[in-house]
Amino acid sequence: MSEFSASVAKMLPSPDWAVVRTKPNRERLAITNLALRDLDIYCPRILLNRWHTRAPRGPVPLFSGYIFVRQTPDLRSHTLRYCSGVQYPVVFDGVLARVESGFIEALRVLEGDRGYILHEEIDRGLEPGCLVNISGGSLDGVQGVFEGYVNGRDRARIFVEFLRRRTLLEVETIRLTPTG
Repeated sequence: MSEFSASVAKMLPSPDWAVVRTKPNRERLAITNLALRDLDIYCPRILLNRWHTRAPRGPVPLFSGYIFVRQTPDLRSHTLRYCSGVQYPVVFDGVLARVESGFIEALRVLEGDRGYILHEEIDRGLEPGCLVNISGGSLDGVQGVFEGYVNGRDRARIFVEFLRRRTLLEVETIRLTPTG
């Protein structure tokens, strides 16, 4: 590569990343097989506190069942589809779903040299008194008021309106999203 080509390549925005759905719990297999095809793959991982004796030890995928593949001009969906461990590339209206490279770089910064993100380092933007929605589980869609964290930042207390009373609940922080 000439000096001119290298300087032009630095000025161009880095390519986006394609989103690939993996078979359940087969992220490692998909990564290994896609790497054999000389593709740049990224699977962000997070270290969660074990909540049960059978819970996974060590870092787990941040987006369970999904990995990212750097897009190149010759990347085709069939290259991704017919690979062991891959369920299908995520496609919208016939176009591969893309994630901007800035988002991937931000995740890599959070990982640092460890190779995984620490749950405690994720800033959820939750301040006491803010409105939050619960996502997932039996309380999916319930809205409440954030009161504070419990046990570090793994669990949180929120007030919800239930049977015309304000009830205090403890939920996993990862299930809360601020509204408004």
